[in-house]
Amino acid sequence: MSSKHLVARLLSGRNRLSRREKDVLFERVVAELAPRRRFRRPAALLALAGAAAAILALPWVIGDHGDRSVDEPFAARGAAPADLGLVCAGPDGRCHPGQKLMFDLQGGAYRYFAAFARRDDGTIVWYFPDSPTGHSLELAGRLSHGVLDRGVALDERHGAGHYQVFGIYSAVPLTRDEIKARFRPGAADLGPDSSVVTRELAVQ
Repeated sequence: MSSKHLVARLLSGRNRLSRREKDVLFERVVAELAPRRRFRRPAALLALAGAAAAILALPWVIGDHGDRSVDEPFAARGAAPADLGLVCAGPDGRCHPGQKLMFDLQGGAYRYFAAFARRDDGTIVWYFPDSPTGHSLELAGRLSHGVLDRGVALDERHGAGHYQVFGIYSAVPLTRDEIKARFRPGAADLGPDSSVVTRELAVQ
């Protein structure tokens, strides 16, 4: 870099190519591509256009991007949305009384899981926590290929019919009372750091 170009860059207060430096680079590229100013071949025209575009992009490339906004297209986004799969351990894959209901969990970064079902008549059947004083399950070490190591028996509480199953992912353990106090029908979460997923269960 020549001293006059360095002075121009310092005076501008920006560590990037000055207007004069870009002009000089452009002229140099043109001279190297066409020393006799003959542009008879399409390839030469394309090469010149590409070189010009590269020169115009140089200030962006060498600039400081430490202040890149999180709203830019390539900024990192959050984890994938939580999901839930219901699987019955039976030969035909359908759910029948007496079988075991398994939970295929896709909770992303959430650490805890709770679940309950609502029958057609409005009755609530709790799965996790499995006692009034218990807490939602901690998932660490409990998943095998995403499937929870604990199932739920479709016992006398599960007659033939349709159920709504609610899976609740959270960053902290929750009791039944805490879930009841924060649960809102149709809401996608219980508040910050939680997610509610609803699935239909048919017992035949």
